[in-house]
Amino acid sequence: MSGTQSQATASSLQICRIMRPDDANIVGNVHGGTILKMIEEAGCIIGTRHCNTQPGDRCAAQLARVERTDFLYPMFIGEVAHVSAEITYASKHSVEVQVHVMSENILTGNHSDSPLRVPLPIKRKVYPPSHSVEVQVHVMSENILTGNHSDSPLRVPLPIKRKVYPPSHSVEVQVHAMSESILTCNHSDSPLRVPLSIKRKVYPPSHSVEVQVHVMSENILTGATKMTNRAALWYVPFSLEDVDNVTEVPPIKYASPGQEEEGKKRYEAQKMERLETKERNGELLMPVSAPDRTTKEPYTVGFSQSSLIHLVGPSDCTLHGFVHGGVTMKLMDEVAGIVAARHCKTNIVTASVDAINFHRKIMKGCVVTVSGRATFASNKSMEIEVFVDADPLIEAEKGKYRAVTAFFTYISLDKQGKPLSIPPMKLEGDGEQRRFEDGKMRYLQNKAKRLADKERQQ
Repeated sequence: MSGTQSQATASSLQICRIMRPDDANIVGNVHGGTILKMIEEAGCIIGTRHCNTQPGDRCAAQLARVERTDFLYPMFIGEVAHVSAEITYASKHSVEVQVHVMSENILTGNHSDSPLRVPLPIKRKVYPPSHSVEVQVHVMSENILTGNHSDSPLRVPLPIKRKVYPPSHSVEVQVHAMSESILTCNHSDSPLRVPLSIKRKVYPPSHSVEVQVHVMSENILTGATKMTNRAALWYVPFSLEDVDNVTEVPPIKYASPGQEEEGKKRYEAQKMERLETKERNGELLMPVSAPDRTTKEPYTVGFSQSSLIHLVGPSDCTLHGFVHGGVTMKLMDEVAGIVAARHCKTNIVTASVDAINFHRKIMKGCVVTVSGRATFASNKSMEIEVFVDADPLIEAEKGKYRAVTAFFTYISLDKQGKPLSIPPMKLEGDGEQRRFEDGKMRYLQNKAKRLADKERQQ
């Protein structure tokens, strides 16, 4: 494939899959951590693919930061999630990825006006007078380090094949499979093997990449779709030869000088905020798996404070031995959810995630302690601060370190899914009071930003 085609294919990506029962939380909705994992997966693929579009050492994109992520609507089991990712800015050593998540109900065939940029992968044909549907499925495997797509022998229909004999009620499904290496960025010439939804752009010289991801969920029973999430992620490429060496990011082309300038502003803003976060990152939080309810008063920070301890295994990691950012984010969401549930004693859902900062990589074999505590509560929402500390199990001499930090916002719901008031927090000590005031400031800033965005859209 030509360089122009390769560059065009690297800048956008869509992933979609049906939400199954094991994706649910305890009340039956899709787990917020599952959505965060899909978002990170899309960002990792497109970031790694883009960073390997130029000659040189092969590299892998490592998640460095997730900007504020809003959970606009819940996603339900049986719906189809569409995750759309796009690279929107590249600095010298990092990439910004914007992600949109949409949900679709595919039973009705109706779709909302949400910006679904990529054609749906499922097409429906009617073959009168039968009541059948023929579905042709092409499965492509890609190596994102090389870009190669294999000429898979599964290019022919799988052994299980159903033919339609009108007026039957059967479905014929043809499945084709291919493989691609995302490290080489090479593609075969077959238009059927390369999804049209994957495009690659090249942006002017920088060392970072911004990826925008859109996640859409689809209800396959009704066909209805809705936008459920928006997210912006920053990735940093590290060399596969030397994981401590950060490589340069290929340049990208911007639609206008203004687009590049806006991306640069976002880059500088997140860079400054990451530095501020590191300065206040030294506080140690003792793990608490189960609060002592006999000594802690309800609605205090200590009553709801919670922790999870997890040994990082191979299934949590990339091929290179680092924990997937999505795995870490799901653990963080689970801990934050436990804190919120212990405080509210009701059904709770993730409303948004303030910036998640990945300070250091977590290797396979580490014991991670994920701890959360309530910091602020308004009438309708509560903020939970989450820390991830990593402790190498084998190389214990390296010592425990702070790997990730973030703030999660939760809301309380009744049995009908209507918002409930959050019980006021009972603060103890100057530290809790200070964190409460800081949380209140973040709450007011986010509220003002939402109102300003709403006014601009009108």
